[in-house]
Amino acid sequence: MIIDQALKLTTDARLLEGMKASAKRDQSANERFEQRVSYVFGLMSQSSSVTKQQVRASIREQLEEIGAPNE
Repeated sequence: MIIDQALKLTTDARLLEGMKASAKRDQSANERFEQRVSYVFGLMSQSSSVTKQQVRASIREQLEEIGAPNE
């Protein structure tokens, strides 16, 4: 049964330790910015011609308009 197989799945111990360590440290401003870029880009339609660089530029512009640090 598929549920039984799913319940037996485990996470690699090295990956799990890395994830735990990452969760304990604060993200840099640049990491937060890039995460925002990736999130917005991921929401774009696959048929969109917008590039990741264009998303970056648009977000930077919006942050500048409100006086927020952009990186």
